[in-house]
Order: sequence, then C-alpha cells, then structure tokens
Amino acid sequence: MKKNGKFAVLLGLTTLMLVSCKNQESQTDVTYTVFTETYENTIEISGNISAAEQQQMTASSSGTIEKVYFKEGDRVKKGDVICKMSDLEQQYNIANLNQQIAQKKLNASPKEVELLEMQLKVKQQELEDKKCIARFDGIIAKLSVREGDYLEAKNEIATIINRDYLKATVEIAETDIPKLALNQKVIFTFPAYPEKVEGYVSYFSGVGTVTSRGSTVFDADIRIDNPPEEILTGFSFTGTIEITAPKTLVLVSKNVLGFENKRPIVKKVLKDGTEETLEIEYEMYGSKYINIISGVEPGDELKNMAEEVRSGTKKDAPSSEQKSSENSNKNGFGGGMPGGGMPAGGRPF
Repeated sequence: MKKNGKFAVLLGLTTLMLVSCKNQESQTDVTYTVFTETYENTIEISGNISAAEQQQMTASSSGTIEKVYFKEGDRVKKGDVICKMSDLEQQYNIANLNQQIAQKKLNASPKEVELLEMQLKVKQQELEDKKCIARFDGIIAKLSVREGDYLEAKNEIATIINRDYLKATVEIAETDIPKLALNQKVIFTFPAYPEKVEGYVSYFSGVGTVTSRGSTVFDADIRIDNPPEEILTGFSFTGTIEITAPKTLVLVSKNVLGFENKRPIVKKVLKDGTEETLEIEYEMYGSKYINIISGVEPGDELKNMAEEVRSGTKKDAPSSEQKSSENSNKNGFGGGMPGGGMPAGGRPF
C-alpha cells in the first residue's frame, strides 16, 4: 500500500511538471493579430422628412367645384389656379354694387359712395377666394376634389409641395450642442429607400427647451438638396451628424511592444514560424492597446513580448526620456478618441 502511495505521488508530481512546462510553452507562443477599428465621432438623430414648403388648400366657403385645371402629380407655377368654385353669386353682388356706386355718384354724398366702394372690395375678395391658387412652384402631391363636388367651408381641396429640398427638425441633447456646427454632414437612412442619402445641418437653436423627462434639448434643422424622387414627404429616417471625419485605427495589444536601442519594436511571426523584428511608430490607445501609425499592417501576427519582460530577458528597456515620450503619447490620446468616442464595434478597454 505504501509503495502504491509513493508511486501515485510521484506520478502526480510528474504530471504537474508536464502541465507546468506546457503552460510556460503556451505563454511564450502567444501572438496577437493586428486589427482595425473605425472611430466615428457622430450625433445620432431620427425623425420624419418634410418638403421645403407645403400648402394645404381648403374651401374658403361652401360651394360646388366648377373647374379643375390640374391633376395629382402635375407641376405647377406660383399663381396657377388649381381649381375654381362656383362664383355666380359673387359676380352678381359685384355687378349690383357697381350699379349702386354709379347711381350714388350722381346724387349721394361722398361718404355713401366710399362705403359702397369698401363693400365692393370685400365682394371682389370673396370672388377671388373662389379660386384655389398655388403660392409657390411645386407639385400637386394630393388632389381631393373633382368637378361637381360640393364642399363645405374648410373641406380639403389639395396639397402642394415644393421638393427643391427636403428638411427635418431634430432634437439635439445639450451635451452634444458644443460639437454642432452649420453645414456639418448628415447621413440619412430611410427604411423605405435602399441607399444612404447625404444632407447637412442648416440651422440650430441657441435656446433649449426642457422635455417632460427633465432633459434639455435644442432644435436643429437638417436638409437634403436635390433629393431622390423616391423619397416622399413623411418618410421616417435615422441618421448621424458627422462631427469629424471617420478615422481608422490600427490596433493591437500593448503586450507586443518591445524596445531595442531605445526604439519601439515588435516581432512579427511569419508563416514559416520564424520571427522578423520591425521598428514601429505608435501611440497609446487606452490602457491595453496601442495604435500603430507605421511599421506593421492589419492581419499581421505579433509575438507576445510581455513574457520576455516577466522572464527578465527583454533588453534595452526605454530610458527615462523614452518613458516621458511614451507618457506624452498616452496623455495626448487620453485613453480614447477626442470627444469621448469609441471605435465602431464598441470594443471595451
């Protein structure tokens, strides 16, 4: 029994030594793959798009549609008569007043004539109101009447829109307002349109409003010049306001970093298993990564140099001057991108 016990202990120690050696070997064989992340400094927005101008035509009084001059989808010019309601009563009233004015001018006082002329102007305006006139160049987006239809006052007649550009008003959080500027690029994504559309910031308010949730927001106007015909007013969208142009970073674990003659190096592991020492230019990115400016490419496999540090075999550690320069790089980057952003993909640091 004792012999068997000693044998088991020896076997266990041997197994432990083998596992330990295997772990040490696996640590020295660790490599890190160089990868890229795109940093996007943006403000997220959403809303519904509307036309540059919109005119809702309604009946000014009750009456019958006598004539319709355009159809839905037609382009119209400012001042075009879209349709006309029956105006026989208004024409009669105007003719009657003209006759009264002519008679009063012969034997009535100037004051009586003046009152009649004021009534005439009112009737002439009523006659003009029987015409539905376009206030700007545009397109008839909706036509709700046909000849012979009888309408009550305020009934809908037509909608005219100006599509020279499309616009939307979105809310910007108070924390994002310092980043906002006129003419910043806006990228729109429409669920009902397959392609992304570019626009820009045309205005933002200098006065905020407090929402029901207690947060302060500011209104900003964004617009799309020469929009695609397929994008209709009322379409919903999501989008981003681009604060700075996207920046692509070349990142890798800081464990690959070594120094030789006080210069930063990495060891690239080639396909045949050999190593190539490369000098790099870099800056710290957060506490665990470095952003490589030059020296290696995305996809390169780099050796884990941190193991050499722990084993005491790493040579030519940076001098105090080099450390000062490294700390300057680290402080300059602030552990992340300017504006408190993160690289696309949300890799935690």
